[in-house]
Amino acid sequence: MVVATSTWVKKKNVPYKKREKKSSSKHLLQLISTSHSLLSVEERETDKEMEDVRVKDEALRLIGLFEVLPRLVVFDLDYTLWPFYNELHSKRGMPYLYPQAKGILQAFQDKGIEMAIASRSPTADIANTFLDQLGIQSMFVAKEIFTSRTFKADHFKAIHRRTGIPFNSMLFFDDEYGNIDTVSKMGVTSILVDDGLNLQELHSGLQKFSSPNEQI
Repeated sequence: MVVATSTWVKKKNVPYKKREKKSSSKHLLQLISTSHSLLSVEERETDKEMEDVRVKDEALRLIGLFEVLPRLVVFDLDYTLWPFYNELHSKRGMPYLYPQAKGILQAFQDKGIEMAIASRSPTADIANTFLDQLGIQSMFVAKEIFTSRTFKADHFKAIHRRTGIPFNSMLFFDDEYGNIDTVSKMGVTSILVDDGLNLQELHSGLQKFSSPNEQI
């Protein structure tokens, strides 16, 4: 009876130990997978930082081509700096900029050219939260974010009051023709962007500001 009991225990223990080993292997694979995922995130962040530096250097080169430069550069937010309407998101969202936007902002900052925001977004709180999360909030000397039916005429009047910079010393980037048309008539050099802020739009804006009477 003792021998039979011993044999039974051994047979019962074998599959138990196999299950334990299989579970440990699965846990190890999960740890390896998690480590690879974390490494991929770090690699992507490093690649993005390197790309921002490359864009900034090229933007600085483009800025250096022109003797006449704006004193203030004003940006729209939705579909100009970032590719979405911020009012369709919550503060818990994960915002991101167009690929070349941050490098261009950094270049203007390095050159000592002031920047501002003019947005007709109805959710200024979300917009400001996103600017904070992206680490670019402090780059702007003025942020006029409110709804308006004047195609941003009120925004630019407020920016002028806040900065004292005349309209003809400003450069403006926006994705809506109505805003561009209205603000241009105020004397602001304005560029209609098609697919967000990028180096091509930057060059067009600087060239138009430097030679306002030439066709771009």
